[in-house]
Amino acid sequence: MGAFNDSLYKFRDSSTIAFALTADHGVQPYPELRAEREHKPALRADIDPVVKKYAAQLQAAKIDAHAISIEEGMVSIDQSALSKAGLKPDSVLASIARDLRRVTGIARVDLVKDLSKADTVRDAIARRWVHMLPPDDPAELVFSLAPFAYYKNSSATHGTPNDLDARVPVIFYGPWFVTGKFTKALVADMAPTLAAIADVAPIERLDGRVRSEAIRRGSSP
Repeated sequence: MGAFNDSLYKFRDSSTIAFALTADHGVQPYPELRAEREHKPALRADIDPVVKKYAAQLQAAKIDAHAISIEEGMVSIDQSALSKAGLKPDSVLASIARDLRRVTGIARVDLVKDLSKADTVRDAIARRWVHMLPPDDPAELVFSLAPFAYYKNSSATHGTPNDLDARVPVIFYGPWFVTGKFTKALVADMAPTLAAIADVAPIERLDGRVRSEAIRRGSSP
């Protein structure tokens, strides 16, 4: 990062550059290390038996193996392929949901169509899934790891809706900003804060707010 900054400073005066840094996801402690340190059970969710069960059913019914996808906390199905084989897509989804709920380390399973009906103010898991999935995503079912759980054989968590995975740093650096730590911020606060120091008005509504407490008084763009 230092080398990158130095290269920028060769092209632009350092007083004209603002840096805004964050991360794409946080991380939960490694289950076995947490178990050792906190005397808690090491949670490992093994969804392989569920995946293999439905792969075998598709093979037996001579349905394309890609008609059901169970990975990365999401389940998608090819409704047309299942219907042509005489299966009811809703029943298949319900069966998959039941099996996933029985897996140790899986905290909850939700239909994607039900997430928007949830109380996304109080239900952080539902809110994060809603923000994570674009409207054209084929996922019809989502399943969430319990806090501190990892998938079997994985060495990191990535993209789960739990607090530790969703908590990332928001760092501003440059002559416009004061030094210090401030209250909890959102990644969505970065765009309006940068717009404020650049003295430009966003052309559409933004979810975040200007972190004025981090901006040096009297600074000019």
